[in-house]
Amino acid sequence: MEDQMYISIKAFCRAHEIGLDFIEEVLEYELIEVQQTEDDLLLPEEQLERLERILRLHYDLGINMPGIDVILRLLERFYSF
Repeated sequence: MEDQMYISIKAFCRAHEIGLDFIEEVLEYELIEVQQTEDDLLLPEEQLERLERILRLHYDLGINMPGIDVILRLLERFYSF
């Protein structure tokens, strides 16, 4: 079994200059899965592209979390064929 690579949510927020409140909102809508540690949340590496897509949809296009949820579900349905 391969070792899972993780990215610190705090480091992600610093790199993208966003607040943790954005991540909390994403987690509230269950748009990503993270691992909890004592002092940080860890994002599995395979979730990085998804979180960056969510970030662009929200900040670049101004789409709210319910809208992002719908968009991601539609994309998953479209690409699952």
